[in-house]
Amino acid sequence: MDIKSNWDKIRMHFNKSFSSNFHVSIASIGTDDTPTVTPIGSLFLNFDQTGYYFEKYPTKLPTYARINKKICVLAVNSHT
Repeated sequence: MDIKSNWDKIRMHFNKSFSSNFHVSIASIGTDDTPTVTPIGSLFLNFDQTGYYFEKYPTKLPTYARINKKICVLAVNSHT
């Protein structure tokens, strides 16, 4: 799925997913190339293929995101 051409669909899915689960998970890659999955309570997607999150306790995600900006976000819509 192309993030730019499908951004409206992606945002719609995230909105539905957040309303049914109230969280998403973000996977990032550490310095030793191992994945780490972090549950995040609040992820907001902007109109320009960017987003931001609010969370009090993640420790590895901010560090790993500075090393490798590529992440994967898992959002499950439980209503379907």
